[in-house]
Amino acid sequence: MRLPIPVGRTEGPSYMSNLFLGGTSFDLSWARLHGQEIKYIYNKLIRDKITDWSTSTDSVSWDIDVEQAGDYEVIFQYGCSPADSGSRIRITAGGASIEGTVEATASADAWQERSVGTLPLTPGRSRLEIRPVSMPGRRVLDLHELRLKWLRSSSSSLSH
Repeated sequence: MRLPIPVGRTEGPSYMSNLFLGGTSFDLSWARLHGQEIKYIYNKLIRDKITDWSTSTDSVSWDIDVEQAGDYEVIFQYGCSPADSGSRIRITAGGASIEGTVEATASADAWQERSVGTLPLTPGRSRLEIRPVSMPGRRVLDLHELRLKWLRSSSSSLSH
C-alpha cells in the first residue's frame, strides 16, 4: 500500500517537495500503471521513465492528498519523438481536469520541461490521473517527471 503524495504542504517541505524548482515532484515508481504495455523503467534516477504508453486506453495515476486549495501548475518533463507528437492528454484530480497537446522533443529520450496548464485543486484525498484523449502516433510520450506547483488560491475560493 502506498501513501498518498502530499500536495501543497502548508508546514515545511514533504518527502516529495522539489526544493530547487518548487512544488511537489511525483515519484514515477509510485504510479499505478493501467494498460497492457505501459511500464516504469528505472535506469538511474536521471533516466527513469514511464514508457511504452502505446494505446489510447493506457493511463497513469497517483493517490494524492491536497493540503492547500488553489491553482496548481502541472509540469511534465518528457520525451516524444516528432513522429509521435500531437497526442491530446487529459489530467484529472478531484473533479477538475485540464487537457494539453504533447509537442515533439528531439527524440523520445530527449527530455524537455513543459507546462501543461493549471489545475484547480481542493483539500483532501483524490486520485490524479493522466490519460490520452487522442493518439495520432504510435506512443503518447515517455514521462520522466511530473510536478505540481502551487500558484495561488483558486479564484473561486477568494471572497470579493
